[in-house]
Amino acid sequence: MVSELRRQRDAERRARTRAALLDAAGRVFAAKGYHATLISDIVGDIGAGQGTFYRHFNNKREIIDALFERFVGALLAEFAPMSLDLPNDIETYRQASVAAVIRVTHVVQSQRDMAQIFLHQGRSIDAAFERDLAGVFDRFVDIAQFHLQRAIDGGFARPCDAGAVAQAVVGMALRHMDLWLMGRIDDDDTERIANELVEFAFWGFAPRDSAPEGPA
Repeated sequence: MVSELRRQRDAERRARTRAALLDAAGRVFAAKGYHATLISDIVGDIGAGQGTFYRHFNNKREIIDALFERFVGALLAEFAPMSLDLPNDIETYRQASVAAVIRVTHVVQSQRDMAQIFLHQGRSIDAAFERDLAGVFDRFVDIAQFHLQRAIDGGFARPCDAGAVAQAVVGMALRHMDLWLMGRIDDDDTERIANELVEFAFWGFAPRDSAPEGPA
């Protein structure tokens, strides 16, 4: 009979192997592109056989789905502190927003290859992946809209079309991420720009001391 300790060790070994395959796939996709990558390239990166790959994934499409899920999960997790401790005034809301955006920025910086793959190759993978990518953008819009609508309802943000504003805010963030991936924004500037985007989202072009504190 297989002991519980043996089962636990086997499970841990499988998890390590799966993670190693995911990391290898990320490196190879970044270097060769999704469509040019072969299963043999992925397993060759870690010195494994193709049988190892097929014990964890059915095909190349499945492994990029797993990479995408892992990457998106890491990004979304950075909004959890803000959602667990909802701001109740405009300054707390601003500070929480800056902190969340900077945390997301750090995740993207630490996984630059993944961001490059999904933003620059994602739409070419297939129609289903393009829909998944659009769905993730929608999730970020939903997060922004939820917090903005709560601020409006709480009286510490001006009345506005929260959905339209949320789309605009996420669009600005995506544009700057794309510029960073193209090397047009330096790594050292990302936190400053993240802070600037939040400031713009809160105050627009108006001087800070003339920004409305809430609905009239």
